[in-house]
Amino acid sequence: MAVFLALSAALCFAQNTPGLTIPSTKAPEGALVDSVTADGPAAKAGISVHDIITAVEGTAVQSLNQILEALARHKPGDTMELTVARASDGSRTDVTMTLGANPRDPSRAYMGLAVLAVIFLVPESVSPPAERQGPHGI
Repeated sequence: MAVFLALSAALCFAQNTPGLTIPSTKAPEGALVDSVTADGPAAKAGISVHDIITAVEGTAVQSLNQILEALARHKPGDTMELTVARASDGSRTDVTMTLGANPRDPSRAYMGLAVLAVIFLVPESVSPPAERQGPHGI
């Protein structure tokens, strides 16, 4: 049997939180959405809390840095293609998000969501590290 292990890395806001282990093989791999800014780009694209971003611009999500790197290639007003597994029913859908201006630096693109962790499948025998960080706003 396998377990899912959630890992996170420092992005914008870091605070110590425990890791997340999901004892289900049905959860998709990707970035778990912890919060969505009201009227922000993610909300307007239909992304909800607990949705899982499984791909960015056609590439499966393997790390939070991957999302940041994709975001850094864009400017406010650009569109970004995401594949999302819905928290409500697990269905996957492709969404096009029009990026906003980052409130801290208007020249940089902004998604208007916080990612708690990246979830990926690991063998049951792998022990999780003792400490995790999250949630992170991007």
